[in-house]
Amino acid sequence: MTKLFLFPYAGSLGLGYSQWVKKLKNNYDIVRIVYTDLKEDRRNYRCSSWDELVDLVYKKVANSITDDDYIFFGHSMGSRMEYELYSRLYQNNLPLPKRIIFSGCRKLSVKTKDPRECSEREFREEYISLGGISEEVLACEELADMAFEDLKMDVELLSQFQFVPVPMKCPVTIWNGNLDKISLKKEWEELLGCQVEWKLYMGKHFFIYDQEEEIIQELISYS
Repeated sequence: MTKLFLFPYAGSLGLGYSQWVKKLKNNYDIVRIVYTDLKEDRRNYRCSSWDELVDLVYKKVANSITDDDYIFFGHSMGSRMEYELYSRLYQNNLPLPKRIIFSGCRKLSVKTKDPRECSEREFREEYISLGGISEEVLACEELADMAFEDLKMDVELLSQFQFVPVPMKCPVTIWNGNLDKISLKKEWEELLGCQVEWKLYMGKHFFIYDQEEEIIQELISYS
């Protein structure tokens, strides 16, 4: 059975795909990356740098693949993570995925702003506008503070990502919401140096949940 690696978006801790695991279990051997599970010391699971996080995820992924019968899916922060992993797999001559799906992500050369460069209010307003934090969480000050703390730590790491070109030797798929900030198909192809499958869904940054059933069926079609 084809493996499907799911890489989390910022602030989700990997828990955002929980319903997908149930809906795709008959089609894929699912490997959901959860950042809090990567270190032996679960009380000190946070990484001090982007490179440290990539190192930990790469170790888990490299130990999980035996051939090229697997797919990478990453949303937002997860898209940059899967590109880093693809790059390392390529450089180490390990089996490459049979498809990589970049979701909810502008072209990889676009820098993520370090949240320490803006006020707390500006940071919260920007990420609330993306729609990934529920009204229930926002309504509770304690839960909201915890959610934004996790999100900010992830975004600080993500801001350290540097795009370094590597040859893309597998099919590339780009998914975005039509109301989100996006990069065009041509921009992706110029950046990656290959043809890409590019698709827009109705919705904002978290279209993957607004259009969940369509997304699930699309993923099944690649299995």
